[in-house]
Amino acid sequence: MRHTHAVLRQVLEQAVEWKLILRNPADLLKRKLPKVSEAERRVLNEIEAAAFLKACNEKPHGLIFEFALLSGMRPEEYLALQWRDLNFERNTAQVRR
Repeated sequence: MRHTHAVLRQVLEQAVEWKLILRNPADLLKRKLPKVSEAERRVLNEIEAAAFLKACNEKPHGLIFEFALLSGMRPEEYLALQWRDLNFERNTAQVRR
């Protein structure tokens, strides 16, 4: 619902700028939009992490998940990495995007 409101508000704001309407009716929303609840994040314990890493070795794309676990990066960070972000001499990865 929040996403729909945000998109609709942007579209209507553009219509105001183009002088197609006088004001943005989405600004008149009286009731509050529902809050987005944060999902509780669960951390793997040592045994679970070891089992996860073992499973990664058996999967075709397991390396990316192994990297994710070991680096602690968020998906939007490790999926945006490019070769120039990796330094194999220093064993580092730099988040740029």
